[in-house]
Amino acid sequence: MEVDQEDAVAQFLALARSCQDRNLIATAVIEEVVRFYRDVRIAGADVEDDGDMLLFQWGGGEHLVLSEPTDFRKTESADYEFDGVEAQYLDFTRQVFVAGDADDEDFDESAIQLSITLIYGPANGKEQSGNVWIATPSRVEHDLKKHAAAPLVVELINLTPSRIIATVDVCG
Repeated sequence: MEVDQEDAVAQFLALARSCQDRNLIATAVIEEVVRFYRDVRIAGADVEDDGDMLLFQWGGGEHLVLSEPTDFRKTESADYEFDGVEAQYLDFTRQVFVAGDADDEDFDESAIQLSITLIYGPANGKEQSGNVWIATPSRVEHDLKKHAAAPLVVELINLTPSRIIATVDVCG
């Protein structure tokens, strides 16, 4: 199904809210994110030119304080509040760049990230952070194997997170 970017954002926010409401573990969130990536094409986002990719990240860090999925595209950075606690996390992001009519369209101002982050227990400072980019839907299975092999991912993937946060924001 092809939708415009704003419809995709609305669908993502509903998906993220459902993940929060059900307090899903990472394996279930991955299934939801991958299904959304495979089934929902965003008009103007060229998959073959890195216009629609997945980025899976893991590590330790501070996280936003949010009670529900939030679209930050129209807020000021001063409106962001972090929890001040270093915690382990797994993050699942869809990065989308819808090329406009202008040839000089600025990626940092136009590209958006749709992110679901699962927060776990306190970081111990020894977490190996990392990431895996999934460039196209045809690469999902291959790149998910690399993701699943990361030690912190192995440790957290089947645990219930302490909380789930979800955001939409510009990349820049």
